[in-house]
Amino acid sequence: MGKKKWSFAVIFDKVSDIIAEKNNIEKNEIELESNLINDLSFDSLDTAEILMEIEKEFGINFDKGIYSAELNDVRIVEDLVNLIYKMVN
Repeated sequence: MGKKKWSFAVIFDKVSDIIAEKNNIEKNEIELESNLINDLSFDSLDTAEILMEIEKEFGINFDKGIYSAELNDVRIVEDLVNLIYKMVN
């Protein structure tokens, strides 16, 4: 049996769940265009906690390979979802 395929929509939904829970905000406030710092008020601790949850949820590791460099370019939720999509599919 092969690796599970994740759709963009499912990834966005799961990422939104994690962000909403960790940042104590309503899920419907999170949009693809939401800026992680300006709109969602992420600080470095929030980011670390959310990334750890995402790694656990999707079975990925942001510290491996080219993805660690791409993580530095993530500014909005869509950037994060796109990166996860590339890593899991």
